[in-house]
Amino acid sequence: MALAQTDLNPEDIELIIVTTFTPDGLAPSTAALVQRNLKAEGAWAYDISTACSGFVFGMSTADKFIRSG
Repeated sequence: MALAQTDLNPEDIELIIVTTFTPDGLAPSTAALVQRNLKAEGAWAYDISTACSGFVFGMSTADKFIRSG
């Protein structure tokens, strides 16, 4: 649904960051499951487990990746 609301294709996605403290399971990571479901085979995907600060930490991390190219 997220891709359907944009002009993006799965191959346009380079990075997937998932922030959750309560994943459904430890392996595979939630980010890997999102990557699979989006069919974003070229994306780097990983989880950040930081509880309440997860969103802010995830956004800060994404910002650093975007700024560094």
